[in-house]
Amino acid sequence: MRRPTGRSSSPSVPRVLVTEAGGLVDAPGRGLLGVEGDSPFRILYPLGRTSDVRTLAYRIPMTFPAWDVARGVIVSGPPLPDRRRTYARPAATATEIGPASLLSHDELQAAQRARDVAQIDACNRFELELLERVTRHYLDAGTELVIAFTGIPDGLHHAFWAFHDPGSPVHEPGAPAALRTIIERWYAEIDSAIGRLSAACDERTAVIVSLRRLAGW
Repeated sequence: MRRPTGRSSSPSVPRVLVTEAGGLVDAPGRGLLGVEGDSPFRILYPLGRTSDVRTLAYRIPMTFPAWDVARGVIVSGPPLPDRRRTYARPAATATEIGPASLLSHDELQAAQRARDVAQIDACNRFELELLERVTRHYLDAGTELVIAFTGIPDGLHHAFWAFHDPGSPVHEPGAPAALRTIIERWYAEIDSAIGRLSAACDERTAVIVSLRRLAGW
């Protein structure tokens, strides 16, 4: 994948970069499927069905199995049969991207139970770097609508919130700092990645960031 220039190859068309933690998609034969609430995906995603707008939907939940979209790429998001594998349409995209994660469902759960911060950090770093690399590639190619999802915050909240929140009834104040700070560390890493992606966009690109599936818009 080429290094991004930060400029759209179609400068007359405004672009949209969406980074979020959930999704709502228009799946063939199933209508609009929402995780919760209303969403601008009702407006944004159908743009990918026109012949003039190129799209990337990267790991948005409930997009497995992926389907063909005119001038679009779908990289399926959770739930997936194997979280290490990339599922995509066009099918060649999966080969271009390569593995999606270092850990399977069972391996990630085992690492969480073992409180193996080093292994979880390595897995998160692999996934976030891949998200950034793929997203920047499509931005560089002039893709007008780019929607990218990461499940890192959700997974960390479920597994480690008690270490982060002193008000939790199961909080462990004597837990190692690596456990108590893992959530805030990864928020900082994600924030930095979003900052780099935003810097690669030109002034005609609208950047939307949401933590809760863009609900309530």
